[in-house]
Amino acid sequence: MSAPGPTASQDGRAPPAPPPDTSREAPGRLPRVVSSLESQNFRWLMGSIIAGSTANWTEIVVRSWIVYDMTGSAIAMGSVQAAKQVPMLFIGLMGGVLADRFDRKALIVSSQLASALIAAILGVLVLTGYIEVWHFIIASVFEGVVGAIQQPARQALIPSVVAREHLMNAVALSGSVWTISKLAGPALAGTATALSGPASALFLEAAMYGIGSASMARVRLRALDPETLAQNPHWRQPPRRGLGLIEGFRGYGYLRRNTVVGWLAILSLVPILFTFAQQTLAPIFAKDVLGIGAGGLGLLFGAPAIGAIFATIYVAAADDVTRKGLITLFAIVLLGVATVVFGLSSWVWLSLGALALHGFAHMAYRAISQTLLQIHTEEEYRGRVMAVWTADRGLHPISTMAIAFAADAWGPSTAVASGIGCVLVALLVGAVSRTIRELD
Repeated sequence: MSAPGPTASQDGRAPPAPPPDTSREAPGRLPRVVSSLESQNFRWLMGSIIAGSTANWTEIVVRSWIVYDMTGSAIAMGSVQAAKQVPMLFIGLMGGVLADRFDRKALIVSSQLASALIAAILGVLVLTGYIEVWHFIIASVFEGVVGAIQQPARQALIPSVVAREHLMNAVALSGSVWTISKLAGPALAGTATALSGPASALFLEAAMYGIGSASMARVRLRALDPETLAQNPHWRQPPRRGLGLIEGFRGYGYLRRNTVVGWLAILSLVPILFTFAQQTLAPIFAKDVLGIGAGGLGLLFGAPAIGAIFATIYVAAADDVTRKGLITLFAIVLLGVATVVFGLSSWVWLSLGALALHGFAHMAYRAISQTLLQIHTEEEYRGRVMAVWTADRGLHPISTMAIAFAADAWGPSTAVASGIGCVLVALLVGAVSRTIRELD
C-alpha cells in the first residue's frame, strides 16, 4: 500500500477531493521487474529523477572541464566540487525538516527550477566571456543547498506515488537511475562541448533540469483508502505543515524512539565510512598495485556499475522477499568483504570481481534498507528520516580525506582494508537487535 498525501490544507480548510488512484492501472501489463512503472504517476516521477540525475552528471563534467581549461589547476577544479558537498553536509538535516513542513512536490519542482536557472546563468557568462572561477564556486554552493533540500523530499515522496506492494520495486528502479545517468550525463556533456562549446552543455543541463521540474509537476499524489490505513499504522499521520524549525529538529529524536528506524538509519551511514576507499584510491591501485595504468582505470570505475545493474534487476523482481532485515545485514557484510578483497588483491580479474560484488551489495542494501525505512516510518517524520538516510553524500568529503591520509600513512591496501569495519558494525547490529534480524 502507500503513504498518504496531506489530509488537510495548510490553512485548515477541508481537503479537496482526492485524485484518482492511477497506481494500479493496467495490472499485469508490465514484467514484474518494472511493475511499479504501471503507475502513471511513478513514470512521471522517474522522468523527473532521470532528467535531474543526468543534468547533475552533465554539470560535474562540464564545469570541471571549464574550470580546468581556465586555470590548469586541479585544486581549483576540486574546490568547485567540494563547494557543492559542504552545504549538503550542514544543511541536509534542515532539508528533512522542510520536507516534513512544506509540500514535498512543490519543494522538488522549485529546487529543479532553481538548478536550471543557475546553469543558464553560468551558460550566459561563459558565452559572453565574463565567467570567472569564483562564479562556479558560488554556483556550487547554491547547488549544494538546493540538493540538500531536494533529496529528502524526493525520497519521502515515493510511498505517496506507488502502492506498498510495488514500493521495493520503485525504490530499486529509482536508485538505479544514478548509475545509468553516470554514463549518460558525461557522454552528453562531452558531445555538446565538442560540437558547439561548453556554454551549450550548460544550457543543455539547464534544459534537463527544466524537463525534470515539468515532469514532477505532472505527478499526482495518492489518497489512502481505509484498508490501506488499517494495514499501515505508521502511515496514519500526515506531515505537520505548521511545525516550527526548533520543533522540527527535535523531531530527529524519533530515530531514538523508533528503534527499527534508528538502527536502519545508523546502518545507512556505515558504508560511506568504511567501504568507498577503493573509489578514492582507484588511480593508485591502477598504477602501482594492479599495473593496468590509466587505460585500466575506467575498468575499476565501471565494474561496480555492472554489479549494481544486476542488483537492481534482482531487487526489483523480489517485492515479496521475506526477512528483509537479515538480507540488509548480509548485504552490508558482503560490501565490507568485497572491499577487503579488493584491497588485498594484486590480480586484475579478482579485483574487478570484488568491485562488481561491491556494486551489487551496495545497490541491494540501499534499495532494501530504504524500503524498510519507508514502511516503518510514520508519515509525519518521513522527510527527516530520509534526510539522515541521504546524509552519506555530505559525509563523502570527510571519508575521502580520512582515506587519503590513511593511504599516505599506511599504504593503499591497509586503507582499503578498513572495509572490515563495515562487517563488524553489521554483525554487532545483528547480534544486539533481534528485531532487525527478523524484519520483513
